[in-house]
Amino acid sequence: MRILIVDDDRNIRNLLVDFFGPRGHQVTSSANGSEALETMSRTPIDLVISDIRMPVMDGATLLREIRKAYPGVRVALMTGYYKEPERAISLGADYFIEKPFSISQILAVVEGS
Repeated sequence: MRILIVDDDRNIRNLLVDFFGPRGHQVTSSANGSEALETMSRTPIDLVISDIRMPVMDGATLLREIRKAYPGVRVALMTGYYKEPERAISLGADYFIEKPFSISQILAVVEGS
């Protein structure tokens, strides 16, 4: 599976890339939604796992752009802000992941894709 991790927190990006890469997935990462769209224009992606709150372009805007340009791509939005789950689902996210998350939660999203 081709996975794109989008988060302004480098530690989260590195954690997820390091976890999924050795498990046979092609994993890339971006620091914000704008970078993610650039990556997607060059590289086919099956699943995007994105934070909602980021500078430059947030996850909600990224999700809208993905739905327009790449309707078949599955999107999981994640956040640590308690009011965001409803927003993520109302925006059309396929999955919601609450921070702090466990690797098993992220793994369930990837395996469910």
